[in-house]
Amino acid sequence: MKSKPLSQQLTIQQAISRAKKAEKKGKAADAMEIYTAVLQQQPNHPLAKKRLRKLQKEWSQNQSVEVEASNPTQEQVDALIALYNLGEFEEAVTQATSLLKKFPLAIILHNILGSANTSLQNFEAAIESYQRALLINPDYLEGYNNLGVALKKKGDLTAAISNFNRSIQLKPDFAEAYSNLGTAL
Repeated sequence: MKSKPLSQQLTIQQAISRAKKAEKKGKAADAMEIYTAVLQQQPNHPLAKKRLRKLQKEWSQNQSVEVEASNPTQEQVDALIALYNLGEFEEAVTQATSLLKKFPLAIILHNILGSANTSLQNFEAAIESYQRALLINPDYLEGYNNLGVALKKKGDLTAAISNFNRSIQLKPDFAEAYSNLGTAL
């Protein structure tokens, strides 16, 4: 679900209504994405917070067995990392996108896709990749840090700082996040 900023698309109440409908239809990922968008506009929206946490908990419980069987091989991950390290960002995007069709819950693939898109200055696509990784694992500290990097490069320093702080909150000795936070400040 590719989305424009929530303010350009729906009111908060319309978004909540759509998220509830998505839940009823069994589309938890779409509902979580909508609730996340609401919380980006209103970080303390009580219903969005409550429903997102509930869906994340259900998602992780229902998917835990599948997640183990739904990860790419180490060779596939290593090949993507090699492409990235060689500066072959477009090919890394192509291959990561292809692998995500088979392994939609593989956080590492979302992360590599986000990094490659950040390097290509495709910031919206990068941000979406990191947000998907964070929907799968809300405590993925590297996801917050990398999301912060993409937001900083896009020019959204406030959101970048918030994500660096969240990463540090999860791991108080995360030096890279402190470095990125200092640069953003």
